[in-house]
Amino acid sequence: MIGNGFLIAFYALLLRFLSPAIRGWKRWLAAGSILLFIVVAGAAIYAPMLVEPPTDWLEFAGSLLYETQYLLLLVSATLLTLAVYEGILGISWSILAVGMWWIALTDQLFIYLVLNDLYYPGGKVTPLSALQDLLYIAAYLIILNGLYLRWALPFPAVRAEEVLMVASKFRPQETWVLISDESGRASFVDPRLPRVLGAADIGELTGEFIGAILGLQPNTEFEILREALTHGSSRPRPVLIAGGLYALQAVAEEETPFREVCWLLTPGDARLEIRPGGKVSLEALLAQAMRGAARSPGELREAYVQAVFQLLALMCVRFGGEAVGQQFVRRFGSIVWSEEFRSDLLEDAKACRGLLERALEYALMVVPADKMRSALKRLEEGLGEEVLRAADAVGLRLSFPDG
Repeated sequence: MIGNGFLIAFYALLLRFLSPAIRGWKRWLAAGSILLFIVVAGAAIYAPMLVEPPTDWLEFAGSLLYETQYLLLLVSATLLTLAVYEGILGISWSILAVGMWWIALTDQLFIYLVLNDLYYPGGKVTPLSALQDLLYIAAYLIILNGLYLRWALPFPAVRAEEVLMVASKFRPQETWVLISDESGRASFVDPRLPRVLGAADIGELTGEFIGAILGLQPNTEFEILREALTHGSSRPRPVLIAGGLYALQAVAEEETPFREVCWLLTPGDARLEIRPGGKVSLEALLAQAMRGAARSPGELREAYVQAVFQLLALMCVRFGGEAVGQQFVRRFGSIVWSEEFRSDLLEDAKACRGLLERALEYALMVVPADKMRSALKRLEEGLGEEVLRAADAVGLRLSFPDG
């Protein structure tokens, strides 16, 4: 019962983290399954226990607690299996789900053996009782293996997930960007992403990071990359990361000499308008991702600022190299992504525009003005009139020094 108690407590702590993956028809299936478990357990276990008055109240209370634990483990295993469905959570979570089911079914076998006096009858070891104990040990070993894989991932996303699921401080509208070449070598990493996940970097290859956030799913990042290079874009993959449901998508730029692949982690409600086989500029893609589901004037202004800043950072990387891009982010990123800056968007838009103008001047030291002008134009076209009107209303919209 102590072991089961730890498992139930572990799952209860993760419930908020897993809940975004259980929605739609899975939520109805989960509710129906839980109701079925309660009915079956009530008829098969609880009712016979309550028919006859107990002779030992302590033993009776222990039996009730044990059966309740079994029921909770069965519910946990069901919800975890539904969350793992469609590959949202990866191999380590799948192993945990198998272990939870194994424990639940082993509990049921134990109850059957005890009720029929087959578990160590007369205090003697039998093959059946030994098998029962071995099944218990195997179940806990499977669960420990799943926990180890989660802790031993090559990228410490797991630890960040388990902290942020309790006290999440980042905004759910955040979109994270990665840029790589066609071989998967990372050239730009949104600096907010490693910070959210509590990591120093993502590794030299984007694929190493993608494989880690997908939970050690083998070769998935190469499948996504091939799909993007072949068709221009990949289909969105659902990802549960940092306590929220996101979509992972890769888009290859066909019409530029850079031959880059843009990886986007977007909130589940940010639908990117990318048709299979269609060509889309990085600027338009970035605009859609940054806008997300912004509706209020403050959110629309923030979408404009974040999109422009990300574009400037990406252009610095393209024309000045990774070191220039990192220097740009170090100089301006901590300000643009701070809570104080977000509040200034509502109170002092003039100061915010001044910061963007300084960032633009810095970027123009390495980026040709005509390239920057055309990129900004494509970005604004992708952001849409609603965002531009919100930026214009407070004088936030950026212009080049020459007008």
